[in-house]
Amino acid sequence: AVIFNLHKKLEIYMLCKGLKTGVTSLTIISIIVLLHVPMQASAQNSTLRVFVTADDDGAPLVGANVILRSAETDKIIRAGSTNNDGIVNYRNIGSNTYRLAISFIGYETYTSEISLDSNQVKVKRITLEVSDNVLEGIVVSANRNQEAGNAGIKSISRQEIARVPTPGAGGDLASYLQNIPGIVSVGDRGGDFNVRGGQPNENKVLVDDIPLIKPFHISNLFSAFPDNLISNVDLYTGGYDAQYYGVTSAIIDMNLRPGNFKEYEGGGSVGTYLSSFRLEGPISEDASSFLLMGRKSLVDETSSFLSNDQSPTNFYDVTARYSLQKENYRCNATALHTYDNGQLNPARSSYLSWSNTAIGGRCLGFSEELNFPVEYTAGFSRFHNEVSSDKKTTRSSGVSILYFGLEHKETISGIPLDYGLEITSQHFMGKLDDKFTNPESYDEYSPTLYLFSSLTFDINKYLTIKPGIGFLGTFDDTFGIVPSLEPRLRISYLPDGTNKQKVGLAFGKYSQGNTSLTDELDAGTNFRLLKPGSFSEPIQTALHGIASYSRQIGRYFEGKIEGYIKEYSNVSVSKFSPIAKLDVETIKADGRAYGADFVAQYQKNPFTFSVGYGYSNVRYETSGENLGEFVGGDDFKPVLRYNPAQDQRHKLNAQVGYKIAGFDTSVRWQYGSGKPYTKVYGFDLGLSIPFVDPTFDSGTARTLYSQPYGGRLPSYHRLDISLKRIFNLSNKVTLTAKVGAINAYNRDNIFYFDANSQQRINQSPFLPYFNVSMNVE
Repeated sequence: AVIFNLHKKLEIYMLCKGLKTGVTSLTIISIIVLLHVPMQASAQNSTLRVFVTADDDGAPLVGANVILRSAETDKIIRAGSTNNDGIVNYRNIGSNTYRLAISFIGYETYTSEISLDSNQVKVKRITLEVSDNVLEGIVVSANRNQEAGNAGIKSISRQEIARVPTPGAGGDLASYLQNIPGIVSVGDRGGDFNVRGGQPNENKVLVDDIPLIKPFHISNLFSAFPDNLISNVDLYTGGYDAQYYGVTSAIIDMNLRPGNFKEYEGGGSVGTYLSSFRLEGPISEDASSFLLMGRKSLVDETSSFLSNDQSPTNFYDVTARYSLQKENYRCNATALHTYDNGQLNPARSSYLSWSNTAIGGRCLGFSEELNFPVEYTAGFSRFHNEVSSDKKTTRSSGVSILYFGLEHKETISGIPLDYGLEITSQHFMGKLDDKFTNPESYDEYSPTLYLFSSLTFDINKYLTIKPGIGFLGTFDDTFGIVPSLEPRLRISYLPDGTNKQKVGLAFGKYSQGNTSLTDELDAGTNFRLLKPGSFSEPIQTALHGIASYSRQIGRYFEGKIEGYIKEYSNVSVSKFSPIAKLDVETIKADGRAYGADFVAQYQKNPFTFSVGYGYSNVRYETSGENLGEFVGGDDFKPVLRYNPAQDQRHKLNAQVGYKIAGFDTSVRWQYGSGKPYTKVYGFDLGLSIPFVDPTFDSGTARTLYSQPYGGRLPSYHRLDISLKRIFNLSNKVTLTAKVGAINAYNRDNIFYFDANSQQRINQSPFLPYFNVSMNVE
């Protein structure tokens, strides 16, 4: 009934927009009906689902080791780890008696015997008790069904995020992302990141499946996601699986943790640049919980006497979460709001601001009555950004997103199948001023339908192949459905049959219909113009190819090397002009990004060390027409190709952590080679002859630009340090003190050079910080 009602609402919406509903509506409802028909389990095969939670807070345990052995021979039948929901699903198990063992670092190992009948689906909910002893992690190296290879995938835990020096009370996702080779930001302000050659608008951020446009704050030291709010993050730098769509560069898929299901607790912090609060606890013990957290910047209040950085900066974020977990299902609802306002260049009178407002829900059913787990998601997200001067908005743009999705998992002849759909309606709004060559207002809708399916073939204990395919249909009043078919493939090979070595390959085609423009010649403004793509033009696509090799040496050291190439077609970029204007009409370019990353890390308490190096090369070039003009000599010359601002050739990061005498120390050093910028050719006075008389009108001052991105900025390097100590005031109260500094040796790293004011704008200077936080259970 829910699916039918949703389809009827979608059909009414299409009729109101004048779309061709005859074929499209029938197609949509047919696919939904087919997806909603349960497939039958394979004969004489059973399924075991294990849901693992922690005894201390009742939350799901992500990454717990779950091993199923034969009770007779002690042979490992299945081995793996729990997913982001704390669940592991073992299909096609014969009827027999087994021994189940579940372990997780810091918890007592659970063991029991279970019996499965033919075609039975059994769900076991297991709670692990906290251990007094700290145990080493267990390496699963027996016969097992391996997941697809991890080429292009970085799984990030909140413990890793907490190790990175940041001015907040704890770690922050934004600071951690800067550690990853292949991720580049134009500066340390603006809230944008480039991933392996892609533009910021070619990334998608998902928070509990809610799409967010720009959840990073105006200071790139902070995001809306501190470490104590996050459960885990999966970063796909390319080659992502079939369930992801709509962007051509990268995916950040984040899961927030639920509130404490056992006890009420709260905390707060105050520091030199940030204050925060947190409340959480059970609504019904072991069944439902809430989590509420908010943070507010104090940069404007403290920067005047702590540093010489006088850039006005203000931001805050609030997140609320409700979680419900029963024997046979889990649901959560998440709401968040972020706000940023400030100046990238304090010498200007204009202010940049943006906000995110979102609410979404997700339910996962895994009961014994279901042959397979079923997941539903739905929600709303809105992004808005604007530029204002003298308390008056001069230009604004934004998008509202309404979405519904479902995902099913099944087996066909013993082969795992993952398939689903997502229906999305996007509403784009904007108002422009004379910064653009053709100012206008717009109000447009863009509904889409995405279908996906993937299979996982476990050839043997060495080789896993995961093919997939996606279909993206975008609806238009004139052209009906504009389709895009997107094949994907992921291969994982284990040379010795264990996780100690892994070779991974990932390939895929990706498409993106929406455009997002910024003034590429002016880093001092980060305003985004968001619009749906033009259906009369070819859609933007990208082909990804990634190869990786990872190796674990001993119990504490592991390394990974990964090479990649991304071929872009029909990228929407703003047309270059020899004068400082931004054209609303985009022009199509082709692009190529290629490079390699190397990461190595050593972890043995009390010492941790990691180093990462990345090389990349990014170029755009004309695809049938020139990309604009620039001043060269006495003539205007066409732009045929250029290396964009994210073309940072070399990036190096090193981080060391050490625990001594109750103190946690962390030191990070970053280096980046110079990024491209556009040189100024000169200045003149523009006259609109014969409409003005040059004897009375001297003309309008203009800045003339040379070859786009023809120069390189100086290299960048910075040292960040932190020192933290936890004090146990009682069994229920802890106090944490943290001191440190960003850019400890106060290097003048250039952000950009303002051509109009002839002023150099630097990135963050020496920023000392101090934080005190308290947690009460």
